[in-house]
Amino acid sequence: MSNISLLPFSDLQQAVTTISQKLSLLDQNKVEQLQKRTQTLLHELHALQHRRREIDFSSVHAEGKRTEGTDEGLKPPLASRNPQRDDQRVEEMFDLCERWKGTAAALPSVVERLQALKTLHQEAGGLSVRLGVLEEQQGELQSLLAAAEANVESLQHTVMETVSWARSTVEALQWRLQRLGFAEEKSNDVKSETDAQ
Repeated sequence: MSNISLLPFSDLQQAVTTISQKLSLLDQNKVEQLQKRTQTLLHELHALQHRRREIDFSSVHAEGKRTEGTDEGLKPPLASRNPQRDDQRVEEMFDLCERWKGTAAALPSVVERLQALKTLHQEAGGLSVRLGVLEEQQGELQSLLAAAEANVESLQHTVMETVSWARSTVEALQWRLQRLGFAEEKSNDVKSETDAQ
């Protein structure tokens, strides 16, 4: 638990929420769209490279004809008026596709790992919920235990009072019985004396 303080999240719930949001960005549909877009860009790049070769070939071929002095049959060049800008755009697109090629290859494994982490974080979120429920139940049990202890103490007090009352009642009865027994003995003695006379 002490390692949690080293994480970029303050608690597990925030981590689960953040990772869930990031995982929603990498769902299968978006990954497929990204792969399709990358393939489209690669196709466009290859088409541009092919067109560039055609332009280079036609410009070399056209210059060869110009040096011969014949201008007939020349077609207007296919390139734009700024070939350096076209070259730069082609190189930028090629670089972009090359950068995405490595990412596109790694993307399925990243998605798998993130989905595994999502499952792990969902389980961790479930664990924190269960811990909360357990803490709540522990509090309820502690209050029930305190109430039971109070009831036991009350019962002990009541039993002690009942025992004390029973003792005093028994003692009072014994005292009365002794008095009655003593009075009977006296009356029996008095009767026997009167009979003897």
